[in-house]
Amino acid sequence: MERSELVDLLYDGVTDEQAMVTAVQEFIRRTNSAGSQFGILHRDTGATAQAVVVGFDSSDLQAYLTRYSWRDPRWPLHVASPGEVITIPENLPDRRSFDRSSLVNDLLIKRDAYQSMGVAFPGNGRFQSYFYLMRSRSQGEYLKEEVEELTWFLPAIRRTLDLRIKLGTLDSAVKSLSGLVERIATPVLLVNRSGTLIHTNSSGREALNEGRFLVLRNDRVEPRNARLAPSLAALVLGVGRSRPEDLVSEVNSTLPLAGGDGLRAVVSLLKLHSSVGTVPGAEVAVLLKLVEPLRLDVGRLPFVFGLTDAETRLVSGLLGGHSLETLASQWALSRETLKVQLQSLYRKTGTHRQAELIVLIMGFLGTGWLGRP
Repeated sequence: MERSELVDLLYDGVTDEQAMVTAVQEFIRRTNSAGSQFGILHRDTGATAQAVVVGFDSSDLQAYLTRYSWRDPRWPLHVASPGEVITIPENLPDRRSFDRSSLVNDLLIKRDAYQSMGVAFPGNGRFQSYFYLMRSRSQGEYLKEEVEELTWFLPAIRRTLDLRIKLGTLDSAVKSLSGLVERIATPVLLVNRSGTLIHTNSSGREALNEGRFLVLRNDRVEPRNARLAPSLAALVLGVGRSRPEDLVSEVNSTLPLAGGDGLRAVVSLLKLHSSVGTVPGAEVAVLLKLVEPLRLDVGRLPFVFGLTDAETRLVSGLLGGHSLETLASQWALSRETLKVQLQSLYRKTGTHRQAELIVLIMGFLGTGWLGRP
């Protein structure tokens, strides 16, 4: 195929998806690649708005978007040099860490996508397009001639992707659930009923990277405090199994969390429904909200549960995220004394574990202050 014919095919791909795929297959052939990924990112956040793979299975793309895209060390290099073809991994500042990463060992090597050359084009409005070619490690680094071949076509590739944005190819993605979530400032993490992360917005990625309240363990969203993991898992499973309704209308369940710095937050769980769009595999939305400490007024607890002053003080300390050991040291008491008070709290509240007690108390204190999302 002549270069001019390939350019024409690219432009046909603005509105004809099969023409676009055929053009990309020709790029794959010309550069001895195994496959390609191209699409559109939200310019400000780097989140994927639309992505297409050619030569790879769609499940590979889903695995990448779910587990690795938001922490892919290759993207900052491309974003820092818009319009320039960059080969990976030889141009990475820390290739050793890249080679040891789960992205490489669990996905790229297994899918013959270790070597890559790609480009992130300068942003167009709210979006930024990109184009990637990949092949196996055994095929070696991309040669100068192969880079030059892709570079020759860059104006046509960029023009094609820009037109796909302007002419509405992106509309369905922007209106989808993932597009909606990305425009929310609150950390939102979309998970399945097992708690496995499917998609998150930029605030959610920041929250996970910070690790103050929520972390990723084995691809599952869990509280930083591992003792609360079973409680969150049970809530996510319960919400995920709930009967679908027509709309997401209210908070289905909540769980309080505490950071090591004394800050408190509450996780709100929402059942996802098809009327707001779909993200394959996502069943529950996890929203993380900071709680204003002054609103946690424990003054009503003695009257409702019959707590003593000491028990009320212990509840307040536990809500602040402090351990029994820390509280015992602060109050010059033995840990055994606090354990006796804790057992009394269990009896008076009908709970059996510390996490269950905190959930109950936070649920009670939340009446009247936990607003709708």
